[in-house]
Amino acid sequence: SGGGGGDDGGGGGGGGGGAPPGTMTITLTQEEKAGLDNLVMMLPYSRDQIIRAFIQCDRNLELTANYLMTYETPSGMEGVESTGQSNEEEKDDSNKPMDQQ
Repeated sequence: SGGGGGDDGGGGGGGGGGAPPGTMTITLTQEEKAGLDNLVMMLPYSRDQIIRAFIQCDRNLELTANYLMTYETPSGMEGVESTGQSNEEEKDDSNKPMDQQ
């Protein structure tokens, strides 16, 4: 009685080929992949951000670029409100004598 449980654990490793939980798999045409690769190279956003925006924008690359620049924070810039602020102040100080001349 109860000795037949040995077969139950055999198939546990079968799920390794799928996407990890919480991820989504999408199929891209060659043109879409090339366009996304260009966006990844040109824009300061992660590939993940760009692909998510691409799906939200109904696979329209131009809308995707506009959406990212309007609503997304560039990757690596989280928590940074403005860039180059101290450099702008230094430039302003160095330009003041020129303005007076």
